[in-house]
Amino acid sequence: MMTTTNTAETVLWAGKPSQALALRAYTLRGGAFGLLFELANYYRFLHPQLWLLLAVPIAAAVWTFIKVRHISYEITTQRVRCWSGVFNRTLEEVEFYRARETHLYMPLVDRMFGVGNAIVAYADSTGSHHLMLAAIRDADDVRNLMRSAIESVRTQKGVRAVEASW
Repeated sequence: MMTTTNTAETVLWAGKPSQALALRAYTLRGGAFGLLFELANYYRFLHPQLWLLLAVPIAAAVWTFIKVRHISYEITTQRVRCWSGVFNRTLEEVEFYRARETHLYMPLVDRMFGVGNAIVAYADSTGSHHLMLAAIRDADDVRNLMRSAIESVRTQKGVRAVEASW
């Protein structure tokens, strides 16, 4: 998907994370639902209102789904952006000339779902940081795309990485 955001910047890739990102949360909420279901069933004559507690893990799972659904990533020729948040939106942005390196992290569970994590490490005045594009499809291709864009921007701006050990 190649769209233009302004004259000097082109969107190279845009995407959203897989719901596999929240697999642990869904598993915990499913376990809580099962436990509450058994408790409500066992004590159904003493406390009929226990069935209302089943709404708690269901609501938590729905909220988790909505939170993951409201994460989006965008890689342009100049930077990578990550938007997150349902009501209060947050934008994390890394200019490619600040990037030091990229990483690929694909744990077993992510590989089972065909997703991975592309990470860009960068440095600014407050220290070293990283931005992770979590649970994305074709993570290695996305990482290579970022790496190429980083090299292009660094060449264009004449930026070189300097390693210093004190």
